[in-house]
Amino acid sequence: MEAAFTSFDGIGYLRLSAHVHNTADDYEHFAEACVPVLGDWAATGRPAAP
Repeated sequence: MEAAFTSFDGIGYLRLSAHVHNTADDYEHFAEACVPVLGDWAATGRPAAP
């Protein structure tokens, strides 16, 4: 699975590219690990500091 982030006119977009070899576990991992981060970015307008 690959993801790309971009923005146009101040609006952020996520492109998620799925592949034949991806499993349900791959999508669950993405949802558990990445979706909360994306929510934080959307709320604050920037990534959290490491």
